[in-house]
Amino acid sequence: MGRLGWVAWLLVVLCCGAWTPRQILVAAATDANDVTALNTLFTSMNSPGQLQGWKVNGGDPCGESWQGVTCSGSSVTAIKLPSLGLSGNLAYNLNSMDSLVELDMSQNNLGGGQQIPYNLPNKKFERLNLAGNQIFRNGAILNFHNV
Repeated sequence: MGRLGWVAWLLVVLCCGAWTPRQILVAAATDANDVTALNTLFTSMNSPGQLQGWKVNGGDPCGESWQGVTCSGSSVTAIKLPSLGLSGNLAYNLNSMDSLVELDMSQNNLGGGQQIPYNLPNKKFERLNLAGNQIFRNGAILNFHNV
């Protein structure tokens, strides 16, 4: 292989090397705890087909623009899914989403008489709308002293 061949081969290697790290960054744009919590939420709501882009496992909510999910950088800051006819329950691990400040799941059919997950409200919550669901019973609203 002549000198020109080595230069061409080197360019191919460099281009592939430059391409791969960007692909890895894109594939892992959303915080892993946020992805896990959203996967759990999707499953706990019986994996509704009306939620565009959502997945049972993995995915990249911020990079793939999952329906109703708002991000700032790699962190999920809001989940807004009102009036979609969703059923099931709220995920137990939504509190692991450290940057989540808004949750609007109003006017769905969530809860089935279940209480609000005891650990849902974190200290950063600014807006919470769960009206029109079946989750406020047995004084569960009293769990929201931080909101």
